[in-house]
Amino acid sequence: MDVAGKLYPTGRIGTTNYILTPENIVNDMINMLPADFWTPDVKVLDIFSKSGRFLMAAYKKLFNSPYLADMDVAKRKRHILTEQLFGLTDDFTCLLISERMLYGYAQYGKKNIRMVEDLQSIVKTTDKKLVAERLGKELGEQMEFDLVIGNPPYNKGADIDFVFLGCELSSKYVCMITPAKWQNTEGRKYEEFRENIVPYMSKVVRFKDRKDIMKMDKYKKVTYYMIDKKMRK
Repeated sequence: MDVAGKLYPTGRIGTTNYILTPENIVNDMINMLPADFWTPDVKVLDIFSKSGRFLMAAYKKLFNSPYLADMDVAKRKRHILTEQLFGLTDDFTCLLISERMLYGYAQYGKKNIRMVEDLQSIVKTTDKKLVAERLGKELGEQMEFDLVIGNPPYNKGADIDFVFLGCELSSKYVCMITPAKWQNTEGRKYEEFRENIVPYMSKVVRFKDRKDIMKMDKYKKVTYYMIDKKMRK
């Protein structure tokens, strides 16, 4: 059940600036990953969870993966939820929604979604390696992931900081949805993004009108993309 969609049918969490990523976009982003990615060993992080939709989509991929088919249903579910899926948020309401979406009413001893109140300020820190170490401790010393995915905050270029952090935390793939400003905006941060991130983009989807996917008033062009850390154009 899509808890967030039922609670917030407009796509916005109350009167906040938290905009939910539509389910079809979440699924498109998850489907960017190769079919052989979904093994019992991979670890997935939603770097800025608002609804739990990214984690739920990853859960479905893992649960239906042939690589986990030899586990009985109960063991498979517990393994995925306690060992493979992780999330970060800075809002208590988002934490509750994400946990309800992913875990339902199941009382697992280990839940891997954490609220870090000053998350956005932490991520803006220049040294992303130190940030990764700090957030890894929040996640039970889990400091490396096979996939970092999400829809980070966009204010004052924060999305770029989250992408850089995602690349620090991930050993394989990063999937993000952000404004398309990275394509031609001036400034050191965007120049570094084009130099160090864009060459590793293996898939890019562009929307000329942000209203095609999300109800936002400020950003006209939106993109989502997959970064393959082992590839360079």
